[in-house]
Amino acid sequence: MKELVIVDKITLNKVSSPANRIVLEDASIIQTKLHREDVQEFLQDGNTLIIKLKNGEVITIENFFAQYEDGLVSDLVFEDDECAFLWFDFTNGVASFKEIAGLEVLLPPVSSSFGGLVPWLVGGGLVAGGIGLAGGSGGSSSSKPPVERPQVEVSITPDGTIVLTYPKNTDPTSITTDKIIVKDPNGNDIVVDFGTPVTQPDGSITVTGKVPEGVDGSITVTVPEGSYEDTAGNPGLPGQANGGEGTPVDTDRPQVEVTVTPNGDIVLTYPDDTDPSSITTDKIIVKDPNGKDIVVEFGTPVTQPDGSITVTGKVPEGVDGSITVTVPEGSYEDTAGNPGLPGQANGGEGTPVDTDRPQVEVSVTPNGDIVLTYPDDTDPSSITTDKITVKDPTGKDIIVDFGTPVTQPDGSITVTGKVPVGVDGTITVTVPESSYEDTTGNPGLPGQANGGEGTPV
Repeated sequence: MKELVIVDKITLNKVSSPANRIVLEDASIIQTKLHREDVQEFLQDGNTLIIKLKNGEVITIENFFAQYEDGLVSDLVFEDDECAFLWFDFTNGVASFKEIAGLEVLLPPVSSSFGGLVPWLVGGGLVAGGIGLAGGSGGSSSSKPPVERPQVEVSITPDGTIVLTYPKNTDPTSITTDKIIVKDPNGNDIVVDFGTPVTQPDGSITVTGKVPEGVDGSITVTVPEGSYEDTAGNPGLPGQANGGEGTPVDTDRPQVEVTVTPNGDIVLTYPDDTDPSSITTDKIIVKDPNGKDIVVEFGTPVTQPDGSITVTGKVPEGVDGSITVTVPEGSYEDTAGNPGLPGQANGGEGTPVDTDRPQVEVSVTPNGDIVLTYPDDTDPSSITTDKITVKDPTGKDIIVDFGTPVTQPDGSITVTGKVPVGVDGTITVTVPESSYEDTTGNPGLPGQANGGEGTPV
C-alpha cells in the first residue's frame, strides 16, 4: 500500500499514513503517491470516496465529500509526470482531473491564527524549517492519525452457514447480532440465531449462524454500522455478504422416494441435487412380515436421464407378505451438504411382496398321460412347453405335443400331453427352470416327474 499524506486545510497539520482506510475529521488535502493511470474505478457511497486500483487494492476515504464550516471541502491530488499535481474532481459522479502547480492553490484564505502569513506547500510537504508565526517561529505540530474503524467480513456457504469474521482488535463484548438483517430471495426477513463470539488462532473473532431449512435462492446478510466496536471504542463499519449482491444458498433437505414392487424389487429414487458419493445403504432397514430383518444387497447409484439418482435392491427368495423399507435420516446429502430426510415405502404401512418362486408338479400315468400342474398364482400366459424334455427308456428325446393351459376349480393351472404310441418302459419328464412365472414375475422352479427317477409307461 502506497503512503497517503493528509494535510489539514486549517491547521496545516500533516500526517502520513499507509492505511487503506482513513476517516477525515476536517477539510483536508489528501496527496496520493499514485498516478491516475493506477486507478481502475472511483465510487461514491454517501460521503465516502472509494478508489479501486488496478492492482486490486482499495482505498476508502470516509467524509471526503463532507462539507465543513465556511463551505470547506476536502481535495484529492495525484502525481503527474508533466506537471506537479493533478487535482481530482468528481462532479455528478464523473471523474476528471486538472493540472495544478502546487498544493497551496487548494488552501483556504489565510487563517488569522497564522498572523496573516500565507502557508506555502512545496511538493506536498510543509516548507522546511517550519511555518513562521506572529512573534516568533516554530515547527508544525503533528496531526492525530486517521481513525481506522473495524471492518467485519461476512461470508455465506451454499448450505446456509453464515460466518461473521471480526478483526482481531474487536471487543467481543461489543458484538450485537440482534440487528443483523437477513433477507430471503423475496426480500422477506429470515430469523437466524447467531452463536457467541469465538476467538480464532489468528486473533480474529467469528460468529456463526445458520439459515433455517426451506430456503433455496439468493439471500442477503447485512451487519449494521456500530453493531460492534474495536478495543479503542471505534464503532464498526457496516458489512455485507458478497457486496450486497446476494448469495445463493440451499437449505432444502433432499427427500428420497422408496418404492417396492410386488416381486420384491426395491427402488430408492434420490433428487437430482443429491451427491451420489454421500449415499450409504448399509443402514437401510428392511423388515419381513414378522418384523424380522431382511438382508438386502443394494447396488451402486445410477443417474437417470431426468437427473434423479436411483439405487436398487431385491428382496431375497422366500418372502411372501407385507414388508417395510426405511431409509434413515442423514444417510445421504445434497450437493450443498444438507442431510437427507428419512424415507419409507408406502408411508411405513408395509408393502405386499411375493418372492416365493412357483413350483410345478409333474405326473405321468401308466398309459402315458403327462399332467403339469402349476400353482394358482401362475401367470398362464408365461407358460412355455417347447423346452420341456421327455426321454424314452434309452435316453432319447420323445416329441410330445402339450395342450393349452386350463384353469381348474381350485385355481391351479394344468397342461397335459400324451406319450406317443410305441413307448414301453421308464420315461423321464423335466420342466425347465423359468419356463413359467407367477403373477408377480417370479421365475418358476424346475420340475420332474417322480423326482427324476423315471416313470414306467
